Amino acid sequence: MAVNDGFLNRSILFARNHVLREMKHKARIPVKGSYTLVGVADFTGYLPPNTIFACVQLRDEKPFCIKGRVLITRSPQVHPGDVQFVEAIGKPPTGSVFEHERYYNCVVFSIQGERSVPSMLAGGDLDGDEYNLIINPSLFPPSCYPPAQYPSVDPHKLSRPCTTKDLTDWVTDYINSDILALISHQFLVTADCQPEMARHPECITLAGLASRAVDFAKSGKPVGRGELPKAPKAKPDWSVGEIASARSLKVEIYESQTAVGKLFRNINLNRVHQEVKRQANREHRDAEEEEGSETSLEDLERVLSSLSSPQSRNPVRNHPISDAVRSALHPNYIDTSSRPDSSAIAIMRRLYPSYTTELRSICSHHSITKQPLTEEEVMVGTIASRTSQPKHRKERIQRMRAQADELVKSTRAELRETDDGAELEADDEDFAILQRRLRVAWLAWCLSVEQRKTFGAKSFGFIALAAIFDGMQAIDVWRAENETRPRSEIPEPSTSSRPVESPALGAAQETTQGPFELKLTLKEMLWGDAFVKVKKHTDPATVPVRKS
Repeated sequence: MAVNDGFLNRSILFARNHVLREMKHKARIPVKGSYTLVGVADFTGYLPPNTIFACVQLRDEKPFCIKGRVLITRSPQVHPGDVQFVEAIGKPPTGSVFEHERYYNCVVFSIQGERSVPSMLAGGDLDGDEYNLIINPSLFPPSCYPPAQYPSVDPHKLSRPCTTKDLTDWVTDYINSDILALISHQFLVTADCQPEMARHPECITLAGLASRAVDFAKSGKPVGRGELPKAPKAKPDWSVGEIASARSLKVEIYESQTAVGKLFRNINLNRVHQEVKRQANREHRDAEEEEGSETSLEDLERVLSSLSSPQSRNPVRNHPISDAVRSALHPNYIDTSSRPDSSAIAIMRRLYPSYTTELRSICSHHSITKQPLTEEEVMVGTIASRTSQPKHRKERIQRMRAQADELVKSTRAELRETDDGAELEADDEDFAILQRRLRVAWLAWCLSVEQRKTFGAKSFGFIALAAIFDGMQAIDVWRAENETRPRSEIPEPSTSSRPVESPALGAAQETTQGPFELKLTLKEMLWGDAFVKVKKHTDPATVPVRKS
């Protein structure tokens, strides 16, 4: 049975939006049959001109040597000639220098010929540059454009010794004259609106200016804005950002018919933004109603005391997750029908108000709009609001995640406290303490259900669920370690161990959402970066070589 919970559904929606937004505005598309390798030189002179040697070894796989025609390039590709064909020699011949020295996970370039291949690829060199090798013939162009040939720029020279003022002037000039981003953006927009795309004369001119702008830090000779061709009057839809419009930009915006434009329009995030506004307004309205009438300790204790009520109208008894967890806990772990003891209530009286206050502070301090963040945004570790400064939002997300993680850790630590307020080491734990911790975690979950209409209660409940699962696992481990003891010495309520998962919870553990996989085991929802772990299908980044 699937769990239909509004808070959980919105959290999944916000997590999905976080991944899709990155795909929409900063897509990185894995190319099957391609590799990104560090370039090195064939210092032995064995390789003929325009040939390479590349031996790739992926994790847990045998190494293999690339052979045949290879399309090679280097990022960023601006000039159409930054993509060239080379010939890979494959398995090194017997007696060659590469027979014993395979140079795993790097591409070896020949040092012979009139011009080195790296210099043809966006002015590359061999001081750590990475090169993209594409071996899939279906991605080969019919022919390659001649590589760019830019004359070297002489560095700016002084007829006197350099002084501190010269250095400060150079830094100031660099900041004022660095227009590489402007050139690159105009190149992309021009290529999108011209039939020749990157081969259009204006794009060739912009590629040359981009090369000069890159060398500005070395040469000291900037590119003037007057040297740029006139920018197109219309812009493609993918280039206007998240919140820009034709009216704000004062330009015409058209639907790009390139692959980039179609991919951009294929991801629609309007539903999430509308949901964010509705939820933010709802929480803001609830906060205004709660202002000046915070739950008193007496009211909180009344709620805590009512949790043992046998009435069928008790929200805890009618909650689907509560029913599933209770069936797993009772009677094999704890007696869920017993009244909570005074020490557990004292922990909740201190912990719950502290948690909600700190969570509200996080929502207020890390928002990028006038409205605070929603509880769902903090839970999944994202900021769903649109912005014209994605870098600023990313920095806010990182700080918010760090603060939220600290809050979760401290809350979980307090749920594990003993009667004297100190945590016990694992060697000192006994069955009674493990049961007590489990009862405190169950009480925290019940409290979150009772208070589910107030801010912070829902995320507090998921922290409590994680503590419940940890407590059940700890008791299982304790019982496994004491299996050799006589049965009469094993503490009640039971010597058996039941799985933590239940049918009601298992149905919500894994969901596939579009082009990425969202894993939502209830334990993962509360730990890691802001409670929810979102795992995307990306290329492996943990091996020395990565696929492009």
